Amino acid sequence: MTQLDRRSLFKSAAGGAALTMLDVRGMAWAQQRLVVKTFTGQWNVGARETAATPFERSTGASVTLVAVNSVEAIAKLKASAGSPPYDVLLVDEGPRAQAIAQGLLSPVPLDRIPNARNIYPQLRVDDGYGPRQSCSVMGIAYDPKRVERPQSWADLWAPKYKGKIALNPGSATLGISFMVVAAKLNGGGERDIGSGFDAIKRLVPSVVSIPNTPAVLATLFERGEVSIAPLWNTNTLALKAKGVSIDWVAPKEGAVGSYGHAEIAKGTAVADLAVKFIDQVLSLDSQSGMANSPYFSGPVHKDVRLPPETAAYVPSTEEAVAALQRLDWKTINENREAWLERWDREIRL
Repeated sequence: MTQLDRRSLFKSAAGGAALTMLDVRGMAWAQQRLVVKTFTGQWNVGARETAATPFERSTGASVTLVAVNSVEAIAKLKASAGSPPYDVLLVDEGPRAQAIAQGLLSPVPLDRIPNARNIYPQLRVDDGYGPRQSCSVMGIAYDPKRVERPQSWADLWAPKYKGKIALNPGSATLGISFMVVAAKLNGGGERDIGSGFDAIKRLVPSVVSIPNTPAVLATLFERGEVSIAPLWNTNTLALKAKGVSIDWVAPKEGAVGSYGHAEIAKGTAVADLAVKFIDQVLSLDSQSGMANSPYFSGPVHKDVRLPPETAAYVPSTEEAVAALQRLDWKTINENREAWLERWDREIRL
């Protein structure tokens, strides 16, 4: 046998061994199923297209997405008694903090997530748990054909908007965030929420609906049943892309930024697969896909580039992120249960 023949044989054998190893790994992944808690509405559709489907193709694993309110998801996780209903949770920062305090999440090894290195430095977390993976911004959505463009959070209490307003319940991140905004407008804040409740009670006579989720609120806009409401930029832009008469404004006091984190449930049987999925969520392709039309989720990947018409609504630079209001979720979580009980007692249409 010539030297060339020997090299060719060796190369063929090595390639076959590598292929066998790849096949074995692929078969191992293919035997696994990942259940991922996502956000409701259009966000869930985007998660399927930009993260779950590419992940299934690259690993052979199957991914089930469950769109559910973050507060509800944490309650289900707590009630699961060590058999979590989700493996990965894409979750708001407030409920995330609650879940950590209750011992419901596993630490996330960021050194095993290559794309975590690409997160904006100011958005990185070092508490041992999951990284930020998205940013939603609460401002005021409005129908420009039906109402004047608002300039301030305080404008919602103006008589000209009476009978045209929708809110979200205090159990939702959107609702509790607006409660804090209302308190701040009236001299209070996270540590003095009473003025927020008083302000919302004054607003209730002008409110036509308090739907359970931002997705349902978006549907009310689409049907023309409401004309103005506190709402995430993501929901607003998704409707605008569909041709709905709607626009969104960051009030002069500042829009409110809320970050979604990628977390691993304590007790999951597929922790390695969960780590790999989080890396997919943080990849440039997934982050770009979610940030652009029709999903408009604020990216955390520093290399995402957005067209000007999208960047006007979606924070995609360090400067834009720095301009957002941040809420004190530690204080909110310490008082959330009492606030929700008070909401149920006092806030009624």
